[in-house]
Amino acid sequence: MRANQRLAVSSGSRRSFEAHSYLLDPLASLLPAGHPRHLQGAWSLSDLESIEVADRVLVLGAPLLGVDAVLALWRQGHRGAIRLVSPHGLLHTVPAGIAPEAAERLAALRAAGRLDVCAGEVTGAAAYGDTFVVDILPRGRTLHSSERYDWIVSCTRDQR
Repeated sequence: MRANQRLAVSSGSRRSFEAHSYLLDPLASLLPAGHPRHLQGAWSLSDLESIEVADRVLVLGAPLLGVDAVLALWRQGHRGAIRLVSPHGLLHTVPAGIAPEAAERLAALRAAGRLDVCAGEVTGAAAYGDTFVVDILPRGRTLHSSERYDWIVSCTRDQR
């Protein structure tokens, strides 16, 4: 995200991939470059406006940046499923770093089944027109799950 457009919630063909850190976008080498539904790099809040209210969204990367994306989607009226995947799934540590209202909203989204948080890594991905199938290996498991998403929002630092 461009620094001036980042939300102020902080208080202060299928290929395989193994990721140990999401400093770089784990899907950058797996999906076609420039896919319009894979928001990466310096995406802005206005980029999220293209996401339809019921679209399934995969948010990858750092928990605080991911929280920014999730809350931005909620503020624009998004009601579809969102899955937040980070290497350690540390959303339980995020409330110490965000405003209380944001922490309450995240808890409500999780309780309503609209936000799923997963500690894991991307193991494969493919684009099929306007959708993606992404393989995610949850931490501590030996079998990955493959799910369809309409959008991918990469909340990582530098992309290349």
